Amino acid sequence: MHLVLSRVDDGVPILSVHQHRYNPSIISNETTHNNHSPSKMPQAIGIHFGPAHITITQALPSNSNPTSYAPIAIHPTSPPYQSLFLSLLHSQVQNDLTTRPRESLPHPHLHPPESQCRNAETLLSHELAAAIACIPSATVDDAIIVPAITIPYHWNATMRRATFAAATAAHVPLAGGHVLFKLPRAVDRAYELASRLELADYFFLVVDYNVAYLHLLLCETAEGGGYGIVEAQVQLSHLGEGAGARDGLGYRDDVVAALERFVAVTTVGGDGGWVYGEGPWRLVRAVCVSGDASFAGMGFMGEVLRRVFGGEVVRDDVLPLGFVGAVGVARGARGQVEDPKTMADFVSAPVFLSGEEVKGEEVKGHTD
Repeated sequence: MHLVLSRVDDGVPILSVHQHRYNPSIISNETTHNNHSPSKMPQAIGIHFGPAHITITQALPSNSNPTSYAPIAIHPTSPPYQSLFLSLLHSQVQNDLTTRPRESLPHPHLHPPESQCRNAETLLSHELAAAIACIPSATVDDAIIVPAITIPYHWNATMRRATFAAATAAHVPLAGGHVLFKLPRAVDRAYELASRLELADYFFLVVDYNVAYLHLLLCETAEGGGYGIVEAQVQLSHLGEGAGARDGLGYRDDVVAALERFVAVTTVGGDGGWVYGEGPWRLVRAVCVSGDASFAGMGFMGEVLRRVFGGEVVRDDVLPLGFVGAVGVARGARGQVEDPKTMADFVSAPVFLSGEEVKGEEVKGHTD
């Protein structure tokens, strides 16, 4: 039995216990290759690896409502997974604002030992299989699952390889690197920034608010629109929601001060490569909320962000906010489902991209 989101009322998930009847043969390579039937409907599924949960969302057909999605499952992860997640975060992302945050910290071990890779694959495979088992049977019965996965921005090549291997082991193989999103890209897609802003080029801030930490990522779109790169990021463990519960009244002031400091250190300075110039963040067009904080915690963060940045730029209307990463990547999967050529290739391909095809630091295909 698993804790799942069994229904949604006014965008708010109702948690209940669900006895699943998930049959992995429905979506195995063998089934989709040899036994495909027109009666089997493709389902676009978005999966997000968060710090304490794996969340899963189904994207509904765009001909009914282009913004429709349905949160369908949430899997609380194990302590070993959470420990690995935080260890990678702390090793890759600056944890203070004494200096201007960089895109990432130097990491000397780009190619860790093979044993570490296998351990990561085993751990992610276990967690993803447990998460997939949470999907209500009504979603997967007589269906071809077309998955896409969001991973944290700080996961390195080892973790990306492990993600591909885990997806294959859980019978939801990924059909290329273009269905593996990093969190900023998923946030951009979840909030549909390009269409809402009616701009091709813009900056946006991701405020990933979690129980264990607050993560700020300043992102820039690529030329022609769509998420491009992270210009700066910082993770602040002392400002996670859990710290707020401990520290009381001074916590709000600390969060406000950290946000204002982040603006200051990424506005002023140094090497001429920063384009912000006059006034704080004149090119930032959206401040987008995600994370696994509680409903009350997200309400608090929204209030703080409106105080610091003004209400017109704050985006926190993808509900529930803990599913933002899954919603964004589910919309990517829906694009695959609604492309006849992509679906024909997906159904007919006997072998899907695996970790063996990942070269160097990047996944073959396109991972952003």
